[in-house]
Amino acid sequence: MRLISKLVGAIAALLPAAATAGVTTPEYILARAPEGSTLSNVFDWTPAGSELQVVDPVVFPESYNSSWITIPDKAAQAQMLLTGPPYHEPMAAFVTFSDNTPVCSRSVGLLGVDGGMGAFTTAKVQQSIKAYLATLPEGWSLYDGLLSDQSEDGRNDLTIFHLPDGVEFPGFFTGGDGGFSVVALFDGADATVSVVITFNRTADSSLVPPTCAA
Repeated sequence: MRLISKLVGAIAALLPAAATAGVTTPEYILARAPEGSTLSNVFDWTPAGSELQVVDPVVFPESYNSSWITIPDKAAQAQMLLTGPPYHEPMAAFVTFSDNTPVCSRSVGLLGVDGGMGAFTTAKVQQSIKAYLATLPEGWSLYDGLLSDQSEDGRNDLTIFHLPDGVEFPGFFTGGDGGFSVVALFDGADATVSVVITFNRTADSSLVPPTCAA
């Protein structure tokens, strides 16, 4: 099955957009990753809002966030791309809104990471995080109060974190601090298919489609 996905993705890179129907974002990204790379488990997530921003949840709201991007009002799937064994380091994280084939990309800026983590958030998620932070002891971060308890030790994976008020968001380990590229992927109808953050372990352009025409 993995070989088939790689073959489909490789063919998609050579054909015009109209001929690549059926190649999903995970297939597209995996086909362009280094040999041995793997995809993490898939997590369902329904964003509460029509705009998405990638933040560092450990230092939020002081984090250097990506720009806001308009997203479809529908359920999404969150997933990660990891390097092969033995380390399974994070290479990219993404939320996908459609099975349509991504044909081009647009930059959504950089995420500045100081706490080793990132998260896909909406305005409602951010409001809930701020409200929860206000209940914590002085000097505590979201990691002290919630992220550490809900993360799996030793896993460079993605998790759906649950705030006390019931709001959920996908969070992930970045494998280190720094500035990481965030891009939105679009299909042939210029609809947002996915939002992807890459962690500089391969050239950004090798994982995502070329920049959309102006």
